[in-house]
Amino acid sequence: MEKEILNHISELKKNISIVDLDKLDRNWKSYGRTKELYNLALIRTGLKSVRNFLTENNEIRLLSTLEKIEKNFEDKKIEVVLQDLEKLEKLTKTIKTKTKTLTFSPPLELPLEIKDDILEDINELERCFNYSCFRSSIILCGRLLEISLHRKYYEITKNDLLEKSPGIGLGKIIAKLKEKKVNIAPGLSQQIHLINQTRIFSVHKKSSTFTPNKDQTHAIILFTLDILEKLFK
Repeated sequence: MEKEILNHISELKKNISIVDLDKLDRNWKSYGRTKELYNLALIRTGLKSVRNFLTENNEIRLLSTLEKIEKNFEDKKIEVVLQDLEKLEKLTKTIKTKTKTLTFSPPLELPLEIKDDILEDINELERCFNYSCFRSSIILCGRLLEISLHRKYYEITKNDLLEKSPGIGLGKIIAKLKEKKVNIAPGLSQQIHLINQTRIFSVHKKSSTFTPNKDQTHAIILFTLDILEKLFK
């Protein structure tokens, strides 16, 4: 967000430095006047964006500076406006922007044997996601599924795959659960494929890198938590 607002201020400086306000009073059909009307619209949009940013961050002092800039611009004091924009740009770099953090609710019903591990992983998942560590978030989703699917298989068969088949993949666990008539959510196999790809790309050098974005990661997290909820209902 800080980078975005600095871009707005930079664009404002550029547009204000080239605008010719006197042309706005000339023949309305002229090309020059049309061009300056366009520049003026860009400037007003930029000023509005800066105002919204400062308002959201409760920067009263800088809002006062912006009001001064707006007034001087209306009075056509372009040199003064450009000087004040330089000051505003420097001060904006010192603003600590408010960040929105997301929290993820754990499943309501979890076996006591895995509850602490699941809750700890979800807390770590929140931290990774809110700090934009998206590949780490997806890898943690894999761990959540691994813990939960192993536990589900043990509850049904009383066989511990961690002892009998250490290193068994998630896909094979799902196949074993299906053999036991456990209802598996549609799309889980595709989810696990994506998680496995993320694990591989994160550990081994590949010709192309898989870089999930925020929305993709958020969707994977929500789907993972929904699967956990349904597994232990």
